[in-house]
Amino acid sequence: MLALEDEPIFRESVPLIQMATELAIGQSKSVSDSFLGEGLRPAEVLWSPATPQLLQRNMVSFANECHKFASKDGTLTVESFNNINIDRYRDSLVIVSVGQSMFDFTYEAYGADIAAVLGRNLTGSKTTDFPELIGNYFTALYYAISVRKEVCLSIHEPPHGVFASRWYRLSIPLFGAGGEIEKIATLVLAENSLRPGMDIIPAPAILIDSDSRIIYSNKSAVVHFGRSKSTGGDLSDYIGFKLEYGSFSNSRSFVEKRKLCLSSEEQLICGHSMVRVNPVIFRSQNLKILLFEGAQTRGIWPIKT
Repeated sequence: MLALEDEPIFRESVPLIQMATELAIGQSKSVSDSFLGEGLRPAEVLWSPATPQLLQRNMVSFANECHKFASKDGTLTVESFNNINIDRYRDSLVIVSVGQSMFDFTYEAYGADIAAVLGRNLTGSKTTDFPELIGNYFTALYYAISVRKEVCLSIHEPPHGVFASRWYRLSIPLFGAGGEIEKIATLVLAENSLRPGMDIIPAPAILIDSDSRIIYSNKSAVVHFGRSKSTGGDLSDYIGFKLEYGSFSNSRSFVEKRKLCLSSEEQLICGHSMVRVNPVIFRSQNLKILLFEGAQTRGIWPIKT
């Protein structure tokens, strides 16, 4: 096996080498410093976590399922993992394959719930395809898991723009017949205090940043605007027209002046949209929730009286 500093993908990245080296021996100072340098809380890494340290119910359940199929020494083979019924966890599960050099990690599976929060599905991508901080962190963490051959619980705050307060990740190394780690299965759960509240709102609601980029749109908005995902993209492209919300007070409702029409063979219906703008602070960011009140038919919002 090549020395860490000789690996092609690591050769030019001193921070990545430091992270990988420290995590492999159970330290995380360089990881903490890197997150703090981006204005984020330090990541937490726990090796061979006990059940009380798994704060998420689904995480405890997943750990128990893996334990049932593990061998007497606690290791879990790829073959045994494939016998687990993972339907309950599939949308929150990431599986990476370990490359020949043990420093090359490719996403074989990327859960739909994770992709929805992130705004894209990374199946087929490598951990190094992430931006520098997260790419370094994930690559170093998977490297350390491969070296230590231990279960790992990691908690980190994502970069701004990701609609989650923290990610909880439970990584299980999966061994091949020869005793080497072939894959790593990770249950990934997002902590978010704002999303559940938005999803119970019956009207379409869209969270945007100061550049009118969509951070999150609730389930009603996804259905109403006929979109396939809830994050990412420009507001105007998402809703199909330009909404000049910037000239209005943050705390008041306003009526969009542009008429919206829906035509069919039998009728032509026109209406106006009423949109309420609510300022919110999420992870120290000043954001806005646009609430499309009275939305009933795509493109038509009757004015409330």
